[in-house]
Amino acid sequence: MRTLLLPLAAMVVLAPFAKAQDWSSWKADDTYRGIEVRTRCTGYNEFAGRYLWDVQLRNRYQKRVDVTWAAEPQRLRGTAAQGDEALGVSPGETVDAHHTAPVDCSTRLMVRVNGVRPASESAGTTAQARPQYRPQFQAHWNSRDPEESQKSLTVRAYGDAVTGQWSSPGFSFEITTPLPKNIHGSISLDSPAQK
Repeated sequence: MRTLLLPLAAMVVLAPFAKAQDWSSWKADDTYRGIEVRTRCTGYNEFAGRYLWDVQLRNRYQKRVDVTWAAEPQRLRGTAAQGDEALGVSPGETVDAHHTAPVDCSTRLMVRVNGVRPASESAGTTAQARPQYRPQFQAHWNSRDPEESQKSLTVRAYGDAVTGQWSSPGFSFEITTPLPKNIHGSISLDSPAQK
């Protein structure tokens, strides 16, 4: 029985990553020809119900620029919209971004550059993502079972990702997923002193 479960468990864990692919070729944006874009699908996140995409934008203009863009703008609107910006992108520099979208790995993620302007004077010498508040916290729970059958759950949010870790006798797993963009204001943490 154990011999059958081990390969089955490996298939379940590794299957979402089987569709990961290489980078698409660089393609100039239709409007802003000096910005090139390429994408790659890195797998499917079952819990988010979306595919994970890496995006790179490269500045082919001769000057530093500030760039804004959106992933799948025709499908993702309102709170589901996924846009971003990079400030002070130097000529030839590449900016990395990550998006989730309901676009599977067999197709291509549509990325539209919304705007390009000369880099602002306040931008640093290298490209900088716009500052965003990202929650940083950890929560931990242990069951009250006897030690030999005790279970635990840990949830950590730090930077751009949240990680959940479950542990029980004979079985444990960890899942990490990117946090959605623009979540500031939707998560609040109270300090123990406020209770």
